[in-house]
This record gives sequence, structure tokens and C-alpha cells, in this order.
Amino acid sequence: MTRPPRFPVLLLGVLVGVLLGGGGVGLGWLLSSSGDAEGAQADATAACDLVARTPHVDLEADLTGFYRLSAASALAGAAAEADDAYEPVNEALRDVVNHVQRHLDTRGEDFRTAMDAARTACADV
Repeated sequence: MTRPPRFPVLLLGVLVGVLLGGGGVGLGWLLSSSGDAEGAQADATAACDLVARTPHVDLEADLTGFYRLSAASALAGAAAEADDAYEPVNEALRDVVNHVQRHLDTRGEDFRTAMDAARTACADV
């Protein structure tokens, strides 16, 4: 009496296991991931937290404040891309960063006005 070869059965078992395992992981990932709106809210909140942590920017001392504002602008851009409701925050932070890049000034009235606008936009987040 000859036995049927086990290789095809073993291969089929491995293939079914991989497919079921991959499907389970994918389903778990899908169910646990946040939607775009939640991600946008998190990005906008993180951007505004950075603005709150940056009460002043002194380019002569170091660039830490400018880097924080740049990061906040990038996060606000991601939030606005996912949800148009965050466009005012994105625009306000983009104006702050653009002002610093163009004028290399963080002490003038225009910079303070731009920062006030960013803080006002963040108050609505």
C-alpha cells in the first residue's frame, strides 16, 4: 500500500494558514486604525500644542522655536489635507513660517500679528 505524497497537503495547509493569518492581521489593523478625521484632529492638536510650547522665537539664540513652528506648519498641512475644517490653522501657521523665512525677523509687529492669528486659529481646534 502506498501513501499519498504529503507535500501537496502540507503546502496547501501552509498557504491557507498564511492567507488566514494575513487576513486576520489586516482586519485587526483596519479595525484599530483611526479614520482620516481622527487623524486630522490629532495632527491639528499636535500642531497647536507646538505653537503653545513656543511663546517666543529668537533666531539669534538658536533655531529651536523656528523648527517647532515649521513642524507645526507641516502637521497643520497634513490636517488640512485630510479635513478642510483645519485650513484656517494651516494657513495661519504657513503665514508665520513664510514670514520668518522671507524676513528672518521674529521681533517685528508683522511676526507678532502672524503669531496672534495662529494662536487664534488654534483656539478653535
